[in-house]
Amino acid sequence: MGNNSKFLQRYKELVGEKRKLMRNLALVSIYSVFMTIVCVALVIYAMPTESNVINAEVIEQVEPVEPLVSEEYVATAYCPCKKCCGKTDGITASGVKAVQGVTVAMNNSIPFGTKVYIEGVGERVVQDRGGAIKANKVDIYFDSHSDAIKFGRKTVNLTVIGDE
Repeated sequence: MGNNSKFLQRYKELVGEKRKLMRNLALVSIYSVFMTIVCVALVIYAMPTESNVINAEVIEQVEPVEPLVSEEYVATAYCPCKKCCGKTDGITASGVKAVQGVTVAMNNSIPFGTKVYIEGVGERVVQDRGGAIKANKVDIYFDSHSDAIKFGRKTVNLTVIGDE
C-alpha cells in the first residue's frame, strides 16, 4: 500500500504541474494573439495612403507661397457706444455683431473676413469699416468704452494672414 500512496502522490503532483503548464500555455497563446493584433494595427497605421504619399509631380506644380509681410499701422480702439460709433447696436459694416477679441475695422482695401495678426494684440478678423480709417490704420473693437480708452493709440506691426 505504501508504493500506491507514493504513486498516487506523484500522480497528483504531475497533474498539478500539467494544469500549471496548460494555464501558462493559454496565457502565452493569448499574449501571442494580442501581439499579432498590435503588429497588424501598426502595419496598417504605417501603410502609405493616397493622402500621405508625396507625389513629386504635384510638388513641382505648386506655386511658391508669398511670405507674410508685417507693416507698421496706427492702432486705435472703439466700442459700441454713441461716442465711438454714433449708434449702440454693435452691428458692424459687414452685418455681424462686433465681438471683443475678434473684430477690427480697416479700410476698404482689406476685404471683410480677412484675418490679421496685430503685434501685442493677437489675431483678429476684419468685420467693420470706419470713416476715419485710412491706409495703415486699424481700429480694434472692445466691449466697453473704458477698455477702448485704456488701449489708446499705438503704433503696431500688422500682418495680413488671409481669408477666415
